[in-house]
Amino acid sequence: MKLAYFFGFAFALAFASTAQSQTLMDSPICGEKLGAIYTPGERDRLAAFIKPIFERFYEKIPTLSPSEQAWLKTEYQDGITPKGLTPRAIEAVTSMEYLKWYARTITAEIVAETDGIIKSDYNTGIEMREWTYLSSDLQDDTYAASLRRLFDARILKEEDLPFPSDRFGARMLIFGQCLMGRVIVKIPGDRYAD
Repeated sequence: MKLAYFFGFAFALAFASTAQSQTLMDSPICGEKLGAIYTPGERDRLAAFIKPIFERFYEKIPTLSPSEQAWLKTEYQDGITPKGLTPRAIEAVTSMEYLKWYARTITAEIVAETDGIIKSDYNTGIEMREWTYLSSDLQDDTYAASLRRLFDARILKEEDLPFPSDRFGARMLIFGQCLMGRVIVKIPGDRYAD
């Protein structure tokens, strides 16, 4: 019993010491030290670790002005048809307006997903859904490319990003996959749980 208490305390300290961290590299689950998460409390602490990282840089992504919003609606959103994107919509995807809009949209989703995990009151169905959406958003290469291009344009700084800019897209992908393999499959009721 004392040994279990010690390891639980040590794990809690690991989370507490990394709460001040600036990037997802410092995550005790999918950072440089890999481990599995088995308890609802551990999953809540991980979500609470991830959430402020994305809240912090959400504020750094510029919002679109009314004229930029109108342009994006005309060029991109109105160009989404049942047959696919129009050539103008495809061209708009490379615009800075689209990058800002997409980065803010997905970052807001990630904040909402981590908040949903924390507020799920350990409802495994809700938790599974939110972790799955979170993992998917982190693996979204369009999202990673948007953040990277905003960094390259000097709109975001190195310290704003959830990972260092070096191999940024690969790090985002691996972190999202790590959540699937080390968190989602450990939620009780999943067929892959030990």
